This record gives sequence, C-alpha cells and structure tokens, in this order.
Amino acid sequence: MPDRRTHQEEHAAAFDVHPSRELITVTDKHDVSAFHTEANQLLADDYNIPYVADLDQALKPPGIDIASACPDVESRGRVAVQCADSGKCLYLDKPFAGTNEDDRSIVEAVDEMASRHRCSVRCIARSREARAQLSGLPETAN
Repeated sequence: MPDRRTHQEEHAAAFDVHPSRELITVTDKHDVSAFHTEANQLLADDYNIPYVADLDQALKPPGIDIASACPDVESRGRVAVQCADSGKCLYLDKPFAGTNEDDRSIVEAVDEMASRHRCSVRCIARSREARAQLSGLPETAN
C-alpha cells in the first residue's frame, strides 16, 4: 500500500465532518503515477466515493462547488486553473504554485471565475512573503 503523502487526507477529513459539505469524488490529472493512482483509490475507498481518473470528467457534474487540490507543485498551476475555469471554488494548500507564472495564472483564473459567479475571493497567507506574492488577489487576510 502506498504511503499517503499529501495533505488531501487531512482536507478530506475536515470537509467530511463539515455539516454543509459532502465529499463527491476523488480525482487527479490524467498522467499520475501508479503510486498516486493507488493512493487516490485508497482515499476514495476511505469515504466510499468514486475515484475518477480524469479531472475533466470529475469537474463536469453539477453540484460540485469546491475543488480541494493537492497535486505536486509542478502541476498545481495547471490543475488549479483547470478547476477555476470549470467554475469551482478552490481550496489550495501551500505552496500556492511552483512558479510566479503559475501563481499569476491561478490568480487570473480565480478572478475570472469569481466575476462570472459573483463570489468573493479570500486568501489566507501567513507569511509576509506569501502576502506580497499574492497581492494580486482582491483581499488578503492574516
């Protein structure tokens, strides 16, 4: 069995106990390793929900409001933008992305999604450096 090495297990547990949230599916980008495929399936099994190996397909059903994303840092920008472009709110852990270009792409996609869906954007950045890096977001909280 693979050793679970993401924060997604912790995020799933927090969403699962929240009274107004329901876990729908576990998904990932299409080109993940066998290790990550097995870890994803284990997480899905933990909550008795499906594992959908195609992120595009997993984002299509109505009623999915939030995408909790914990891909490897190198893919984080692409995955976060894909989720935002599909109209999903994002729950991202640190680091935000692997490059400044990916950071900007995420901010732009989230701004566009927020304007289309008339929702607010909130980013919690604990370090001064992170707050400076994310200054393009409409609101930054400590």
